[in-house]
Amino acid sequence: MKTTKINVLEHQFDIRFEPPGSWAENGMGRCSFKHGNILINNQMPHDVQQGILMHELIHLIGEMNSIELTEQTTDGLALGMLSIIKSNPQFIHDCFFGVESQNFEMSDDLKEHNGTCPKCMSRTIKGICTSAYVCEKA
Repeated sequence: MKTTKINVLEHQFDIRFEPPGSWAENGMGRCSFKHGNILINNQMPHDVQQGILMHELIHLIGEMNSIELTEQTTDGLALGMLSIIKSNPQFIHDCFFGVESQNFEMSDDLKEHNGTCPKCMSRTIKGICTSAYVCEKA
């Protein structure tokens, strides 16, 4: 069993690559914010595992931001994000890991998730809604 850790929105998660066993018969992946883990079936081809990992990360992001995502939406976002990352490695490196970004740290404003917008139920930072688009539609 391979285990690694990942930080998602200032929360630490264990990623375990293992046979599904009791967690899901014929399962491909699962995530749990409550338990702080992501489980990926390691009996699938590597590229499929990558897609499932991205899918589960998007589920976590949605859950952590009170965004209801259908499986179809999650699949589409996972496929799109993975395609961008894999098709543009130099851009991804330069943009996110280049010299200018080496000192990037999430600002205190972004770390301070202190509530939920009463209008659209998105998260707020210092009392300001993080999803103006959703609020405009509400």
